[in-house]
Amino acid sequence: MHITKPRTRDDIDELKWELQYDTVRVFIRNYRWHRIIQGRCMYLDEHNFCTIYDRRPKRCREHNPPDCEHYGEFYDVMISTPEELDEHLGK
Repeated sequence: MHITKPRTRDDIDELKWELQYDTVRVFIRNYRWHRIIQGRCMYLDEHNFCTIYDRRPKRCREHNPPDCEHYGEFYDVMISTPEELDEHLGK
């Protein structure tokens, strides 16, 4: 999911809070920030096909598979912890 680069102390604190969860990561690609939530979608069947494809949410419709982690390295910077965010932002 595309997100805005954190600019204020509140933005940074909110993102640090999210990064405390082991399923959340932030990555930067071409200077654009993204949030990735790792996990398996509950609507995938045993063959990894979407069972609600015709009525899937807008977010799924906009997903760009070449940007997906299943297609190799997809980021310039990966941020996994609040400390890594501070380091990246020079805090």
